[in-house]
Amino acid sequence: MEELKSEYARQGLVILAVNVDRSRERADAFLASMGSDLDVVYDAKGDLAKKFQVKDMPSSVLIDATARSALFTKASTGTNLRLRIQIAELLHEK
Repeated sequence: MEELKSEYARQGLVILAVNVDRSRERADAFLASMGSDLDVVYDAKGDLAKKFQVKDMPSSVLIDATARSALFTKASTGTNLRLRIQIAELLHEK
């Protein structure tokens, strides 16, 4: 996600990480150990995961600028080509 943020930020991509850990302290410690600079929303109750019907973690939900369409992609280790294609399509929508 860090790589995607750095690669597409100038084109308008915004990445919000949603953390569903019950312990915010552990989540903060993990992110600090990774050197992450992603913006994080804490959702210990899992409301956002329920809203977007996320079943597997980690996962990515792509939402266009008008929030009218959402695409779900199960994340894999590393960044995959399908995710990059979906990001490019959403960034170039008119």
